[in-house]
Amino acid sequence: MALLRKKQPKLRDTGTPKGRNIRSYSYHNVRNDQDLTLGRNIKEASVKTAHSARKLWLEKFGLIILAVAVVISLISILYLSNTPNVILQGNSTDKVFSDYKSSVQSTATKLLASSVLNSNKITVDTRKVQSTLQADYPMYSSISITLPLIDHHAVISLIPAQPAITLTDTAGSYLLNEQGQVMERSNSMTAFSKLKLPTVAYNSGQYVNIGQKVLTTQEVQFIQTIVYELGVKGDVVTTMSLLQGTSELNANLLNKPYYAKFNLQGNDGRQQAGSLLATQHYLQTQNVIPSQYIDVRTDGRVYYQ
Repeated sequence: MALLRKKQPKLRDTGTPKGRNIRSYSYHNVRNDQDLTLGRNIKEASVKTAHSARKLWLEKFGLIILAVAVVISLISILYLSNTPNVILQGNSTDKVFSDYKSSVQSTATKLLASSVLNSNKITVDTRKVQSTLQADYPMYSSISITLPLIDHHAVISLIPAQPAITLTDTAGSYLLNEQGQVMERSNSMTAFSKLKLPTVAYNSGQYVNIGQKVLTTQEVQFIQTIVYELGVKGDVVTTMSLLQGTSELNANLLNKPYYAKFNLQGNDGRQQAGSLLATQHYLQTQNVIPSQYIDVRTDGRVYYQ
């Protein structure tokens, strides 16, 4: 009996629907790609973080360097040397007292070096230094201290004082300023004669130091007023003398056989000078010439002899 081979049923081809795409699926290791991307991002972030940290450190270091430079600059600008520069102002060609510039500088150097606070322009006590110099050096009417902005040396400016009168005694002669302080002294009684100042003999017999106050400001002004008021009317005062322990001021007059007595502690010199001039005029009308003196020391009264 013969066996027949059974035919396999033919599958029906349904075909692909029109307009429909069949997506091909492929399988690969998606996780590995993600890990690589994540690792790369982490590495890049680490590099950026390190770069930012380095940049921040450099900025901070730059600021530190700048701050240090500023501090050093301020210290340098504010530093003050204890050796000042001394400048003599005004016309000093006619002055007869010696130049004390070097002495002023030496004294100022000691004063500035006496305190560590004086090494700084902010804390330096210029007022104390100035007042001390003014008291020690009366030959200068003004002593000022200027602190420069950049330079490290203070500038001390000196203006010479104007001498007012000359005082003489057995020890020599003294040049007095308007405050009655001794500006300069000399063993010679004629050392200051060329200044043509009122000269007062005062025989105290005591040594007078420079800077010492011998007369008051009012007494100096009184003497100057007497000399000026009499000079305007043609009465030239040649010499004057102040009696020790009294307020009696005697003035010798040019071409007059008598002298005038004034009260240094009385009323103003202009009034006493006026009393003398009025008495002279009256005596002249009476043809009377005193042989010794005319005394105007008492207010409202005049005596002559």
